[in-house]
Amino acid sequence: MGITSVSAELLLRLFGPIALDVDGSPAATLRSRCADRVLGYLVVQGRPVSRSLVADTIWPKTSSSESLRQSISTLRRALGSHAWRLGCNNGTLSFDSAGADVDLADFYRLSAGDDLDGMVKALEISRSPLLDGSDEPWVLKARSDVRRRRQEVAHRAAHAAAAAGRCELARDLLAQHISMTPALEHGWHDLMAM
Repeated sequence: MGITSVSAELLLRLFGPIALDVDGSPAATLRSRCADRVLGYLVVQGRPVSRSLVADTIWPKTSSSESLRQSISTLRRALGSHAWRLGCNNGTLSFDSAGADVDLADFYRLSAGDDLDGMVKALEISRSPLLDGSDEPWVLKARSDVRRRRQEVAHRAAHAAAAAGRCELARDLLAQHISMTPALEHGWHDLMAM
């Protein structure tokens, strides 16, 4: 069982190297780096994206629609009984992650709340770099968005831990916050105040 409370038959990890498990087995056909990138891009976007934008993003030098078709075919095979999640409608592509165990979705859901344990779990989920091993501009932007969210969550969680009397956890969370943003004085000030 993954991070979500439901028993998902599809598990997708985007923190660290991309990993896809379908019905309890690793998806062997995701050995295609292009298919990995298409899947990662669609999940990161979280909404329908035009096929031409996907092609321009994944293959910026060629905008290869043939490579995109091959990647879609590879993804459908890899997804098996979950191929329906890959939407191809009216010139757009999307990925339906509803009911699946997707670490990026869990990160955003847990980090949006005020529950201390949820915020701590969000920080644990996102410890590894998003789509580790990729350095495309869209990945770097997504990592930057996650980094900003992690900084904010670490700071909020530290204050929640301090308010709950969990001083050691508060200090650990502030140390994480400072390690992500060493130039911000408020993190150092908060740590010294504890």
